[in-house]
Amino acid sequence: MVALAAKAAIMLGSFLLAGSVLLLFLVKPGTDEFVVTIINLIMGGALVGAGAIGARCITRLTSYKEDL
Repeated sequence: MVALAAKAAIMLGSFLLAGSVLLLFLVKPGTDEFVVTIINLIMGGALVGAGAIGARCITRLTSYKEDL
């Protein structure tokens, strides 16, 4: 169940990152939309990072249990 949540976080974060990167080139700097795009970029990166850390912890726990 936790692995599914980690996968969902990575997928959602990737969606936010892709959309933000595309909009970054279309929005004029200094506007409100640009600020929202930067915030989405940061949130997407944080979600991908959290999902990757969660997936890494899960794989380490399962491999540790198999060694016992």
